[in-house]
Amino acid sequence: MSNLLIRKATVDDAEGKGYVHYQSWIETYSGLFPDEVFSNLSLERSVKLAKDHPENTYVAIMDNKIIGFCCYLESRDEDLKDTGEIIAVYVLKAYQGRGIGSELMEVCYKELSNFSKLSLWVLGCNKKSVAFYEKQRFIADGITKLLHGKEVIRMIKHSQGEERFSFFEFNDLTDGEIKLVIDELIPEDKFKKYVPAYKFNIVIEQSNVTVGFIDIRIGHSHRLYYGGNIGYTVFEDFRGNNYALKACKLIKKVAKKHAMECLYITCNPDNIPSRRTCEKLGLPLKEIVDLPEGNDMYKEGERQKCIYYWEL
Repeated sequence: MSNLLIRKATVDDAEGKGYVHYQSWIETYSGLFPDEVFSNLSLERSVKLAKDHPENTYVAIMDNKIIGFCCYLESRDEDLKDTGEIIAVYVLKAYQGRGIGSELMEVCYKELSNFSKLSLWVLGCNKKSVAFYEKQRFIADGITKLLHGKEVIRMIKHSQGEERFSFFEFNDLTDGEIKLVIDELIPEDKFKKYVPAYKFNIVIEQSNVTVGFIDIRIGHSHRLYYGGNIGYTVFEDFRGNNYALKACKLIKKVAKKHAMECLYITCNPDNIPSRRTCEKLGLPLKEIVDLPEGNDMYKEGERQKCIYYWEL
């Protein structure tokens, strides 16, 4: 699997972008719109639209093909002044859950940074998309319209002033046997695209001996799909006591405090202890993927990762 590339669209991208538009409509709205809506869909029409309007569009490319796109412009709503509008963000279903949608949103934010606020329209009954935009700090403003007989809601985000991540205090991460004691708060690094993180020592409650450490990265990105939200190490002398398993159960509270809905834990395919920990947590193995050549772990000699999905 190749690296994710996000770049401005050109006329030559019309076939790929048009296919994503067409296919994403089917994947996203099946069961939400009446069947006759889909009978009127046309791949050819989507390709023509992409060819006629490549402007204000970015495409996401993986595996040497377009797998997502975003479009933006100045708001078309007459009642909104000094507002940029995100027209569309689509990612093929097979590539969702990797932070690609969030990275496309970041592109829109940069392109629309000269506006004081942003707007978008989303199908009200599409709860997954509404929740995604709410996490991006969009709020419904009460304005609605109808599309194929379904209510579409407008959402607004004020872009003036950068929102800062806030760390929380956690003094109750214990199960009676072990406790997690904060060791380091790691701020976001936008240049390196690192999300904020907590690092905890894993400490035996009774003896106060540190037996390892665990960290949790708050957020999702394409990079984190391979690296995972949780990393842990148990020192060799203390292995075999399920300390990693117990620490993962405790650190789940941190993720929920930050309103995360899922976590990814990854490990090398031959790391049997980590795979067993994930299995004991009841986590499904989503896939075993090849690391992109540009990934830091690939450069260090690693080649594959098991991707475990934890729904919170």
